[in-house]
Amino acid sequence: MPISQKELANQNPWWENKAAIHDDFKIKEFEESQLQYFHPLLSKKYKPFSLNIVRGPRQVGKSTSLKLLIRNLLARGTNPYSIFFFDCEMLFTSLEIKEIIEAYFNFLSLMRIRGTTYIFLDEITSVPDWSRIIKFLIDSGIFQKSVLFLSGSNAIDLKKGADRLPGRRGSGTEWKMLPVSFRTFIQLTDKKLFEEIPPLPVTSFSVNEIYEASVPLFPHNDKLAKLLNSYLVSGGFPKILNANLQNIQIPQELYTNYLAWIRGDIAKHIKNERRGLQILTELQSVMSSRIGWDNIAKKIGSVSHHTIEDNIAIFEGIFLGKPLYQFDFHKKQFSYRKAKKFYFLDNLIYFIIKGIHEKWNDIYRKSLELVQDSSQCGKLVEQLVCNHLFRLPEDYFGDNLGFFSNKSEVDFLLLLNNEIYPIEVKYQQSFSEFDFMPFKKLGFPKGIVITKSTLAKKDNYIAIPTPIFLSMLDI
Repeated sequence: MPISQKELANQNPWWENKAAIHDDFKIKEFEESQLQYFHPLLSKKYKPFSLNIVRGPRQVGKSTSLKLLIRNLLARGTNPYSIFFFDCEMLFTSLEIKEIIEAYFNFLSLMRIRGTTYIFLDEITSVPDWSRIIKFLIDSGIFQKSVLFLSGSNAIDLKKGADRLPGRRGSGTEWKMLPVSFRTFIQLTDKKLFEEIPPLPVTSFSVNEIYEASVPLFPHNDKLAKLLNSYLVSGGFPKILNANLQNIQIPQELYTNYLAWIRGDIAKHIKNERRGLQILTELQSVMSSRIGWDNIAKKIGSVSHHTIEDNIAIFEGIFLGKPLYQFDFHKKQFSYRKAKKFYFLDNLIYFIIKGIHEKWNDIYRKSLELVQDSSQCGKLVEQLVCNHLFRLPEDYFGDNLGFFSNKSEVDFLLLLNNEIYPIEVKYQQSFSEFDFMPFKKLGFPKGIVITKSTLAKKDNYIAIPTPIFLSMLDI
């Protein structure tokens, strides 16, 4: 059945009344939030034709950012009819995308609207074979005067779909939207302190520059450490962050909402939801430790290591976590056969999965206990450092971060700017220059130890407090 003008108008209330954007649920929720993060995509100027990709996990603020961009366009005097938003999760087939776009342009023709149009297709990755229809529509010339935004929570599908559109992106940009980084968390919670912390651009990532930038920040370490403890509990998802900063216990229902997202995405992409959750709980139990996919398969039973590998690829695609592979110096590449590690995208996801496994009825209280437990906190900090390092290279899904294991182990090997940086996390009170020895024994000419509170340097080896190191990463 052809889509009606009323169905289009229901998702675009500003056609009837420009001020209706202020009553949008996402906008009102944003305005009521204590922390208000404006993603860089909001400050860019867009010209037709451009195909812009926005990818990131659910509940991270993609739809909210698109609605804020619509509000900005309306405030600048853009014709309300020239702005079209559609939630594609309501669709079942790619043909429906074509019908909706054609219905919108027929409506514009009827209203005699000309000029640039701004089209937002939210969660387009929920529609099978969406890229084929978008390619057809681009080639038809219908988007010639359009600024097109496609958002999705399945990063790998969205990237593959975008890759199937070579030469059809115009002047478009690809945006990653991930949980708020620690540096951004500082910016949102303590602007005065934030102004004291210069960013460390990716191009300036070197042992000496990191150390020199850290020295003047050392007097702020205690203050940064308090913020880090709060961030460890909440993670970087906006709703949990806001609840945590209100100095009240984060409601269990908020965690339940995030769990519903995890369950929903697993059910959508993995035939056996129960098995998918089983794999996640096993990954939670070995987080930061070396493990083979065959070991997980044996623990679960009645499943092959190939199924485990396939499911983990799906977890990565829907932004639940990422595997880490060993670096083979003989072959100068990562080995996908040797033992791996797995880290969750955000501490929030780790807490939720651990809560399922251990049947927590108060995730917030249990999260606090883990952060305050020195035997557990180190793992959470290691996961946090890992997630920040993953973001440093331009390609979040590229082979730029791994680990090294040969008699002794180095937590992370970061491949950046044609350099290899060995990084070890030692989140503990005690530190000595002896902690640099593993780097030397393994033949690394430089190395970084991420500590709890020690700042030190010997030759080309440095120790940097975790709060200072993370606060400088401009990601």
